[in-house]
Amino acid sequence: MTHSLLLKLTPLFAGFLTGKRRKWQAACFFLPAGSLYGALLCSGLFFCSLSPAQSLLDIRISIEAHNQPLEQVLEEIEQAGGFRFSYNYQLIPVHKKVSIRAENQPVRSVLAQLLPPSRYQYEVYGQHLIISRVRTRSADASQASSPPIPVQVAPPPVQLSGVVRHARTGAPLAGVRIELAPDVQTFTDEDGSFQLSLPGGVSSLRLRATHPDFEPEVRVFPLPLSAPLQLQLHPLHLSSIPPEVAPPVKVVQWDSINPVEDIFVVKMLVKEELLEEKIDREEFLYRPYQFTLLPPLGTNGLKTGRTFNSFSFNLLVGYAAGLNGLEVGGGLNVVRYHANGLQLAGVGNVVGGRSSGIQFGGVLNVNTGTVNGFQLAGLHNFADSIQGGQVSAVYNLVRGQMVGVQFGGIFNMATGPLRGLSLAGFGNLSTRRVEGGQLSLGFNAAKSLKGFQLSPAANVTTRELRGVQAGLVNVAGEVRGFQLGLVNIADTVQWGAPLGLLNFVRNGYNRFELGASESFYVQAGLKMGVHRFYNLFALSFHPRPRRWALGYGFGSMFSIHPKLSLNTDLLSQYVFEQPRFPLRLNLLNQAHLGLSFHLSRRHSLFAGPTFNLHLSEKLPDGQPISRLAPYQLIDFSAHNQTHRLHLSAWIGGRIGVRL
Repeated sequence: MTHSLLLKLTPLFAGFLTGKRRKWQAACFFLPAGSLYGALLCSGLFFCSLSPAQSLLDIRISIEAHNQPLEQVLEEIEQAGGFRFSYNYQLIPVHKKVSIRAENQPVRSVLAQLLPPSRYQYEVYGQHLIISRVRTRSADASQASSPPIPVQVAPPPVQLSGVVRHARTGAPLAGVRIELAPDVQTFTDEDGSFQLSLPGGVSSLRLRATHPDFEPEVRVFPLPLSAPLQLQLHPLHLSSIPPEVAPPVKVVQWDSINPVEDIFVVKMLVKEELLEEKIDREEFLYRPYQFTLLPPLGTNGLKTGRTFNSFSFNLLVGYAAGLNGLEVGGGLNVVRYHANGLQLAGVGNVVGGRSSGIQFGGVLNVNTGTVNGFQLAGLHNFADSIQGGQVSAVYNLVRGQMVGVQFGGIFNMATGPLRGLSLAGFGNLSTRRVEGGQLSLGFNAAKSLKGFQLSPAANVTTRELRGVQAGLVNVAGEVRGFQLGLVNIADTVQWGAPLGLLNFVRNGYNRFELGASESFYVQAGLKMGVHRFYNLFALSFHPRPRRWALGYGFGSMFSIHPKLSLNTDLLSQYVFEQPRFPLRLNLLNQAHLGLSFHLSRRHSLFAGPTFNLHLSEKLPDGQPISRLAPYQLIDFSAHNQTHRLHLSAWIGGRIGVRL
């Protein structure tokens, strides 16, 4: 419902985001508006090692999904656990719709709920968890009932091992993918070693070793091997940082990169033949610097879509395969795959793969992969996932997991888990769990929250709140903390309390009571909130002399026995004394201590003493407006040139029935 409302409120935005495994596409304006978040993405002119399995399988994660493709759920498990899956698409039902809710459970238990343990098995290679099918064997009973059939004994399997090293330094390389076939692959361990098992009877093998930051290596070996394989990979591009002291690089599989060919602004400004060029990893080029007027009018020429650069200067529009350094553009900078370093653009920056560093765009920054760093834009920032921050004058959007800070002049949105802080001039919206805080001048909304929401207007957490909400109106599902506001609404309060003028808790302490006291023969009261703190609304009446009163207060209920409880109430009532209605000060302040006897879960009788303070003005004849006290423990009068006040005190009692 929240998503539908957002789409109605943003008619200037339109777009399309489609999700395949690491194949996110973004489009704007004339593309079909078939995706929920596409409309929020577009704005303005453009659119807006084999190791023990316990190490990864025993990581505890929390995840919740309802009727989502298995492929998307596996991606969320990757983000929550900090590792990557590897599997054959033909063996896994990636498009199957699944639902799951797991709180602090091992990855092993979560996967068992998604994939039948009898059909799938798991192996850990470094930071990669490989899913494969269990090979079944025919039952012994079937074999016993069938006549013996001559079979050909297969040759024993071949064990393949080796080490992958840096071609320049000789240092072992971790996270290199070793591939013999689509369903026969592994990754190197921290020491660069790998192991594979091959079917017997093979006379030779073709091995392919790939890593996002190195040139791929393809080798053909005759079998059997006399010694472990020794492979060397050359860096994909040069760097001023020696490889032996360079920071560790996160492993990103090459087939997970999200090209930018379908983004509208890119299609409009870059020649179609450059965008449609299909590139194999072996065909990438490196040039230390480049200058471009408008692609392909630049030093990279027609090969710009397959060229990595360390320094790029683009007068109007730049387009290249990757960046490792600095890129400066007067208009738009477009990087087809990865960008590492600093990007500065008068209009915007667009990156299809991983971005590490800082993006500064005069209008927008768009990254359809993961951002490790900051995005700063005059209008709009978008990232598939981010570890760092987003700062814009108007709007920020993160499609996946957000770890860091969002500063939006008007609005921030995160459709994946958010760990950090969102600050906006108008509103913050997170459709998943927030661990941190939301602060805005308009509204804050989250699916579940562990932290705080601060707003002078409204705060909404549709499910669990663990922390504090402070605003004019606060709404939450299950509360484990406090709500501070004029109006607080909750479904259930596990611990803590809503503290406000009006507290509505559906599964809370909601009681109606009818009683009498020495001052008013009929007293009706409504208590709403929780046992620890509730609001009290009172209406009282006395027939002769005719008077009535309206009151408000608060109190707490303490259980002392299954059949007995104790209520402490503080109540202030304004007394209307006819015919002197209601021009003068006439307040009855009351403290009540009541003992309740429970007839049933909802019905009880109560009685207890009250301490009363009556403050009123005196009439011209010197008499108080109302005579409520049957006797007086305190009788005090004071006056000045304009007012004459009377204070009386006494101890009374109240008795009644509570429903």
